[in-house]
Amino acid sequence: MLFQERTFSKAGRYFYNQSGVLLINTSGCRIPDLDPFHASVSKFFQTNVSIQSCSPPIVSLQEEYDGYGIHRRRRRNFHLNATTLINSQWWWIWTTCCVRKIKINSDQVDIKMDSDPTCTEIPLDLNGLSIDENDETQFVRVECGATFFGVRINFYNDSFALVPSPRVLLPVKSKFWADQKNQSYHQPPSVLIIGIDSISRLNMIRSLPKTKAFLESNDFIEMRGHMKIGLNTFPNMMAALTGMTETEVVSCWPTSTAKLVNCPFVWTNFSRLNYITAMVEDSSDFGTFNFLKTGFIASPTDYYLHPLLITERQTTSGGSDNCLGGGLTTTRLLLRYISAIVDPVGGVAPLFLLSWFTSVVHDDLNGLKLYDSKFHSFLDNIISSRVGRDAIIFFISNHGNSFGPFRQTFHGQYEDSLPFFFLRLPVSLKARFPEWHSSVETNSARLTTPFDIYASLAHLLNMIDPSLASSPRTARRGHSFFKSDTPENRTCESASIPGEFCVCNIFPDSSASSHLADKLGHLVPEKINAHLAENSLR
Repeated sequence: MLFQERTFSKAGRYFYNQSGVLLINTSGCRIPDLDPFHASVSKFFQTNVSIQSCSPPIVSLQEEYDGYGIHRRRRRNFHLNATTLINSQWWWIWTTCCVRKIKINSDQVDIKMDSDPTCTEIPLDLNGLSIDENDETQFVRVECGATFFGVRINFYNDSFALVPSPRVLLPVKSKFWADQKNQSYHQPPSVLIIGIDSISRLNMIRSLPKTKAFLESNDFIEMRGHMKIGLNTFPNMMAALTGMTETEVVSCWPTSTAKLVNCPFVWTNFSRLNYITAMVEDSSDFGTFNFLKTGFIASPTDYYLHPLLITERQTTSGGSDNCLGGGLTTTRLLLRYISAIVDPVGGVAPLFLLSWFTSVVHDDLNGLKLYDSKFHSFLDNIISSRVGRDAIIFFISNHGNSFGPFRQTFHGQYEDSLPFFFLRLPVSLKARFPEWHSSVETNSARLTTPFDIYASLAHLLNMIDPSLASSPRTARRGHSFFKSDTPENRTCESASIPGEFCVCNIFPDSSASSHLADKLGHLVPEKINAHLAENSLR
């Protein structure tokens, strides 16, 4: 039997969204469109959530710009907040604050941070301390303290991430694209992957209504049938970034203490094409490649935030309430850091960015609600930037809520397999390849997986440089969103989705012993299979 629809009942229809019964409706997979605000789950979703607060910082970082066009210059200034300093300690009059540059070094164990022995004092004036635009420093440590009887006592520390200009940090790549522009070469699109951990499609609707409305009005297409293929972040993202199953990953990552450097991450091929690359997350403990893993022993991309998070974790930050970067929560820090990358890269080179937000939602089902306006503004600024205007943007998650009381409900189990997924093609790309946009719209109503993300990225790479042939595993499992060859009759089995994560043809039932449920549970599959047989769709 092709379809084995489980527990479909008349009473179960009340779980459905009023806009329609089915989320996707293909011959291989039917997924019910459940009501995200159903009364049975309302008790799990609070409206009076409060955002994490940070103590007022003693030192803040301001980025300012002078001039216009090619003469536009960026100034990064550290300022002392006199009021906060005075209120922080009674001996403030003897206190000084300084900035110490941090260098990234690698060894055979982990990425290490070496502090510069020189700590440059921040003047207590309007100008503060300026970091020159041509300085390659990516991370700094701020220290505030006072000296008593020849002994300095630091009572405040903070960490800041700077974003050096790619012209300074990456002169070879920058020159490559400058030379291409002189030859009127068409620069390929940037790729921005903006991910939020543990957010199902339905919880995204609950938590980010303003952001969702913005996406729908700005040419983002929702991939409604996107389904996870693994339990947690790692297998799903490895499928998206390497095209490998969790079993296959053993070939490049044999043990949890091994380094991930030997795995064929797709950003490596983008870097070979002189893309500027960035991989940034907001958690060192629960990061995609660091949770119960060693991760990387060297920065895998041109811009990499993980070393700062390691340093912050290992150093007590007095008065900062586990916040950093001038009184920012890690979520706000990452929003700011991504924007700081996008701005200077714009107009210099195409960008491949993988970003992942974890801290705001990993342990809190309701944590994302108060960031709705921030993500709305952030995405608005991204698509308005020079990079964003010509970027393929993936706004995605990996799975739904993984644990807790909500996860034990039908809604919770159903949602976990269906993360949210939005995709946007730039106007310039749609003009060159109108069939790409048409294919994305077609595939938005098909069953899709993280393997398709990898296939889509491989498709783009192959368009830029045909010598970068797709991996055989791409053709076997994934289908590019930019092609219309995703099978209409695709099933979980043919899409390499393990049975325990498959929610195709599973319908809610509020009364499993219902006579109607029992009758329909046999009748509906029989009718569907008869229809498929009549139309030669087996």
